[in-house]
Order: sequence, then C-alpha cells, then structure tokens
Amino acid sequence: MVAAAALIIQQTPVQSTKSCFRAGQDRLRVSNIAGMFDAIEEFNEVIATERASGDPARQARVR
Repeated sequence: MVAAAALIIQQTPVQSTKSCFRAGQDRLRVSNIAGMFDAIEEFNEVIATERASGDPARQARVR
C-alpha cells in the first residue's frame, strides 16, 4: 500500500496547502484521510487489472 501511495503522490501535481481545502476549511479532516485511502484502493484495482492483462506494456506502466 505504501508503494501505491508513493506512486500516486509522484503522479499528483503539487498544490499549495490552501488550494487543497475548500473555502473556510483550514484543517485536515477525517474525510480528507478517508478520501486518500479511497483513491489508493481505486489505484490498487487499476494496478491489479494492468498486471493481470498479460500485456508487457500495460504491466510496465504500473511498476
């Protein structure tokens, strides 16, 4: 899971802290963390699908 998170972080454009939150929301909330884990789970599904495809090019994209 850590590797997938690192991959997501590497592929995500850097934003300022202020732009990551909605107006008036200046604290990290449980929903922010839950959303991060949801994104990791979704990306893990993509990785599993690409690895199972048997296509070397698709497999190489998720290494």
